[in-house]
Amino acid sequence: MGDSTTQLSIVPRIVCEYAKTTSSANDCGTGAEFGLSSLSKNGLSNADIRLAMDRLNGGTQSSVRFDIVHRF
Repeated sequence: MGDSTTQLSIVPRIVCEYAKTTSSANDCGTGAEFGLSSLSKNGLSNADIRLAMDRLNGGTQSSVRFDIVHRF
């Protein structure tokens, strides 16, 4: 991307889940999201990556998102 501006973010999360089948269950947990975002100096290109991790119901859930945007 050449010249760019980069930002790092760390965000706390609270997650609640409700499931209903023959019986119902609900649980809440905590987690964090880590992000890295870069924007080109001319503002036409942007790259973004996010990693989220949550502890919920005795287990760990995680997700990754990666975006690249270039405007014409």
